[in-house]
Amino acid sequence: MQFEDAITVPQINSYIKAVMDMDVNLRNLFISGEISNLKVHYSTGHIYFSLKESDSILKVIMFASNASRLGLNICNGMKVVVKGSIRCYEVSGQYQLYAEKIYLEGLGKAYLNFENLKFKLFQEGIFEESRKRDLPKYPKKLGIVTSSVGSVIEDIKKVIGRRYPLCEMVLYSVNVQGKNAATQIVKGIKYFNESECVDVVIIGRGGGSSEDLSAFNSEIVAREIYNSKVPIISAVGHETDFTLCDLAADKRASTPSVAAEIAVPDRKVLNDVIEDYKKRLRSSIEFKITFLSPIFNTLQKRLIKVSPKLKIDDKNKYLCILKNNLLRNVSYLIAKKELRFEALNKRLESYSSVRILKQGYALISVKNRKIKSIKELETEKQIKITMQDGSMKFKIIKI
Repeated sequence: MQFEDAITVPQINSYIKAVMDMDVNLRNLFISGEISNLKVHYSTGHIYFSLKESDSILKVIMFASNASRLGLNICNGMKVVVKGSIRCYEVSGQYQLYAEKIYLEGLGKAYLNFENLKFKLFQEGIFEESRKRDLPKYPKKLGIVTSSVGSVIEDIKKVIGRRYPLCEMVLYSVNVQGKNAATQIVKGIKYFNESECVDVVIIGRGGGSSEDLSAFNSEIVAREIYNSKVPIISAVGHETDFTLCDLAADKRASTPSVAAEIAVPDRKVLNDVIEDYKKRLRSSIEFKITFLSPIFNTLQKRLIKVSPKLKIDDKNKYLCILKNNLLRNVSYLIAKKELRFEALNKRLESYSSVRILKQGYALISVKNRKIKSIKELETEKQIKITMQDGSMKFKIIKI
């Protein structure tokens, strides 16, 4: 016999564990039975027991993280429903139920139905975190689906008025418990989606028993929240309450007041942010002025050197010099010409006939032509004799 192909115990245990881990039918099970062999490991907080029904026994372990949220005291002989998954403990090769929650079977039917519905919606992706929408930073209008009476609406109004009074509130009044509560909540969600009049919606009510919160655990409400185009904040019950409405909403708030705080910004914080922006802007401007001033001065000097105004001013100065030179030269020429004129005038006067006439001489002319010789005269012709103080006309009788 050959044993070369034999596998080891750790190998088979590891294989069995892998097979069981991949089997989805062993996940999120609800198993009923009677508790036996109950042991609480006080140093770790883990709980160990067996579930038995007839002659069958299933080993169960509940880790301290889940046991701390158990909320009830269990004991041997108690009929319970345990929610958990079957896995293999690789070291010992034993399979056992890893418990997440324990319900009393007599009281646990409603819880069982709730868990089944929650698991169904989870499988469909209703609670998927990746599809949830971001809330608007500065909503203009806030839709509220809750009762028009009671502390919820008053708490929301008070918080909005204190934090961000710019936001307008629109109330769609509904019954928050009772037979028709779930249907009314669905209508409220549809109203805000169809009217498109708000930026975000708060669905809320105060605390209460599980029966009081049943409308917010209904399937139709969870699906309507999932289908909503408008982001939804769920504020149902107290901080310890957790509903399907909370799981389906884009944001869960522990109380209606907290939901209002989540929905709108705080104006005091905004004022601080604005003041911070002002300081940063002022510092930035001062830094730029300090940094750019030398550059500006350098550019200004360079601009002055190449400035057209500077060139124009230089040309104007040059024109003024030319003008003054021109005026000086003209004045000099005029004075020179005047002197020349006086000199010529004196010479002209020295040759002037008027001057000669003043000495007792007379001027003879014929038809404005000066007569220099008697040969130019003829008898019976008229001549004109001009003297110092007048002229006379004569007729030549004899030459």
